[in-house]
Amino acid sequence: MITLDDCRGLCDADPALVARVAREEALPEVLALARAQQLCQVANQEFPAGHYNRYATGAFQRLAA
Repeated sequence: MITLDDCRGLCDADPALVARVAREEALPEVLALARAQQLCQVANQEFPAGHYNRYATGAFQRLAA
């Protein structure tokens, strides 16, 4: 069985981003970890012109760099 600590260890996202996702999307921590991980993976891909990303400011922008 995978624990919450395992999920934290597997997530590449900054803990501040996880907290922000949990707060803004009203998600439990384990789901916020998964969503933040997804955002980090997407940030490392090239977007087509005009792609909208509501997390493109602050900490998330630093992750994408």
